[in-house]
Amino acid sequence: MVATDPSKTSSELLDVRLPTSGSEPTSATMFLDAEACGVRYGFSARHWYRLVDAGRAPSPLRFGRLVRWSIRALESWEADGCPSMRKGQR
Repeated sequence: MVATDPSKTSSELLDVRLPTSGSEPTSATMFLDAEACGVRYGFSARHWYRLVDAGRAPSPLRFGRLVRWSIRALESWEADGCPSMRKGQR
């Protein structure tokens, strides 16, 4: 179990900042929002949501009203060649 600062809200705990080169990821950098995913892959946030809705990108995790993607899941998806996430599709 990870100890958290009780004075921080859930949105502050999930505030996503991309790590600088050479730094280890922290709990705050382990999840990306749609905007950050779009930047990572060269799309707009809206297009990223379209890819997810079409089953062509990983499904997000939901933290209350927040929608985030795990960096580990994205890296695994990239390592597999960015396959369709729906079964039976190429």
